[in-house]
Amino acid sequence: MRSEDFVFHDGRVFHLDDLVAMAKQAGSYVLAEHYLVSILYYAAGAGRQDLAALCDDIRSYYDLQPLSSSAPASVQNLPRRESKDDFLRQCWARMSDEERSKCLRLSLMGLEYAPRKLFTRQACWIGVYMVLRDRLDPRLSKTDFFALALLSTPEGWRRDLVIGPSTMSNYSRYIAAEHRDETYYEMGDACPWQALCERLWESLEERLLTRR
Repeated sequence: MRSEDFVFHDGRVFHLDDLVAMAKQAGSYVLAEHYLVSILYYAAGAGRQDLAALCDDIRSYYDLQPLSSSAPASVQNLPRRESKDDFLRQCWARMSDEERSKCLRLSLMGLEYAPRKLFTRQACWIGVYMVLRDRLDPRLSKTDFFALALLSTPEGWRRDLVIGPSTMSNYSRYIAAEHRDETYYEMGDACPWQALCERLWESLEERLLTRR
């Protein structure tokens, strides 16, 4: 690493060494991946394919397989930062229904390791829908999401957490009229599932960035 390796993370700038240390002190990879995403952004924007080994070192610390045998696909192919959102939407669009459900299922499973319980009731599926709609597929219908949610529900989840036929019809009950044209991240505290949305997006984002 270089002395000038400073990475923007969560609104602040950290030295890369410190960010790696924070990732390894996180306690689980589900929490550490948040730091890994910022390192991947930095590596892509700076053209630093050599940082692939650093990302693999963090994964190895948590007994996970390396991203690839060379540089991570995200570092090789990620456009400049200004087109990052388009890149992630394109990744999602190219995935099969099975790949999408697996990606979402693994990210939902990761919510169990969040510092506090985030998915606590059936209505939380509305928050999941908002993440997918606002970040990955603006044309996602509630009907199509219902089908995806059924396929993506982690095995062993309580029955009262499984999405129901009327779950999405409660959208207007939780989201005030003046906020319905906003994305979840523009709503701030007006979104009842803001913490869930943020944590879920971190996980989805990392999975999309590190796909081969």
